[in-house]
Amino acid sequence: MDFFIKGTPIENLIRAELWYCIHHEMTNSLTDFFVRRTGRLYFNISSITLYFDIILNDFIKYLDWDDKRGQLETKKMNLLLADATTYYSEEFK
Repeated sequence: MDFFIKGTPIENLIRAELWYCIHHEMTNSLTDFFVRRTGRLYFNISSITLYFDIILNDFIKYLDWDDKRGQLETKKMNLLLADATTYYSEEFK
């Protein structure tokens, strides 16, 4: 747990949230963490861009992701962010 010594208290808090979610709630993706476990996509969307790299690096470390998985997870999360911040004039067909 020495890696929690670095960073601000807010960074350490979100990293602790991630640690708990991975170890006790079986979280295994960025979208699961940011959407379902913390609700940040809906209730604190600006925090995602602030802490995205920290959370991604922790996922890589905890779950031993390779570059391909990291890129796939980033792509999925960016798609959700774009969807949540884009106004659509009509429903999808």
